[in-house]
Amino acid sequence: MRIHEINNQYVLAVSYGNYLKADGGVDKVIAEHCQLFNNAGVSYIQIAPLKPGGISGMIFNCIKRNIYTLVIDGSFQKLVDEEEIIRMLMRYERGEKQMIAFHIHHLKKNNIRFLNRISSIAKCNTYFFVHDYNSICEHPNLLENGSRFCGYTAKPCDDCIDCQYVHGIKSIQQKTRKILGSFKNLYIVAPSKIAMNLWLMTFGDLVQENHCFVVPHQKAFGVNTLVPDLNDKIKIAFLGKFGDNKGKNEWIKVANVVKSEKLEYELFYFGTSDIKIDGVTNVYVQVKPDNPKAMYEALVDNGINCAFLWSLCPETYSYTYHEAYSANCLVITDSDSGNIASLVNENNNGKVYSTIEQFISDLRDDTILDIMNKSTSKGPLKYEANTDILNLVGGKGCIEPTYVKQSNVDLQMLIINAIYKALQWHMLR
Repeated sequence: MRIHEINNQYVLAVSYGNYLKADGGVDKVIAEHCQLFNNAGVSYIQIAPLKPGGISGMIFNCIKRNIYTLVIDGSFQKLVDEEEIIRMLMRYERGEKQMIAFHIHHLKKNNIRFLNRISSIAKCNTYFFVHDYNSICEHPNLLENGSRFCGYTAKPCDDCIDCQYVHGIKSIQQKTRKILGSFKNLYIVAPSKIAMNLWLMTFGDLVQENHCFVVPHQKAFGVNTLVPDLNDKIKIAFLGKFGDNKGKNEWIKVANVVKSEKLEYELFYFGTSDIKIDGVTNVYVQVKPDNPKAMYEALVDNGINCAFLWSLCPETYSYTYHEAYSANCLVITDSDSGNIASLVNENNNGKVYSTIEQFISDLRDDTILDIMNKSTSKGPLKYEANTDILNLVGGKGCIEPTYVKQSNVDLQMLIINAIYKALQWHMLR
C-alpha cells in the first residue's frame, strides 16, 4: 500500500486523535496548521494513537500492537504501528526529506518511549503546544471535582485533599517532565498569556525563557463598524458547547429568572445541542472547515446584542469569544474564564462578573444597556489563521513532491486496515 507523496520539507505532528474525525479546538488548530504549511510548500504529517472501543478495540488488543492513524497533508492514509512510523521517518531521512519541526499537540494516549524514538531521528526543534492543562492535571480544565476552577497555583495539591484528581496529579506531572525533559531543543507555544503563565508556573524550569512563544490561533483584520440593532428587547445568546464547565447551569438559572420575573430580554442558544430550555430559542450553528464563519453570520443575522460566555475554567484561547467580538456583541463572562475575561478587560467589550447572581442583578436593574453604551470597542472585520506559526519554524519547502513507495509489506497491518475500513463503512451506513 502506497502513501501520499510529500514535499522535501515536512512537519511531524502528534496528537491524541485523528483531527479529520473531530471538531474540537485542538483539531481545528491542527487543520489550520496543515493548511498553512501546505500553502508554504511544506508537507504536514499527523499521527495519533488509535484507542478504539467495541469490537475493533477487542481485535487490536488481541494483536497487542500500538496502532496509529496516519494523516498526510489533510488526507487520511491508513493505520500504522510504531515500527512502520519509524521506518517511514528513516526512509524520509535517507531520501533527503527534512523534518523541519516536531509538533506535540497533546501527550494524552502517547507513550514516552515512542516519542523519544522519534526525537532521536528528528534533527529539528520540538514544539509543545499548550491547548489545555492535561499535562498538569488529570482534569484538562483544572476543575476541582470537575465542577469549578480550582485556582491552581502550582503549589503541592495536598491542600486540595477533597478533590478527586489530587492523587493523579503528581504522576501526570512526572510523566510530563520525563517526556518534555528529554528533548534538547524544546519550545513552548501557547495561544494566550494566561495559558502560558499558568503552564510555566509548573514547568518553567524545563524550558529556556526565550523558547516560550505566545501565538494566538488567529489574526484580526480591519474594523467592523456594524453594531447590532437594539430593538424592544436586548438579545442575549449562549454560544457553543452546552456543557457544565461552559456555564450550562448558570444559563438555566438566568433563563428561569427571565421567564418567571418576565424580564424584557430575548434569550437564544447558538450551537449543536438539542437540549430545550423554556424561554430560550435554539439556533443550530456548527462551525466547520467549509463554513468557518457560521457562528459570526448567525450572530449578525439574528441581531444578537450580548454573548453569554460563562466558562468556569481558564480558557486557553476561546474561538467563541473572537466570533462574538467580531460580531460586536457585548461579552458577559465569569472571572474564572481565563483568556475570555482577559480579553474582555483588554478590549473593553463586555463585563466580567464574580458570580452569576451579580449578572442576574444587572438584568433585574436593567443596567445591561448602560454596560453596552460604555463598551466602545469595535471588533475586527474578520479573523484568519495566524501565519506566525510559520515564522517559528522558518524556511520554505520545495513545491514539487516526490513519491514515497511503501516497502516491507506487513500482512498483519493490511488485515488491521481492512478491519478498520470495514468498521468505518459499517458506522456510516
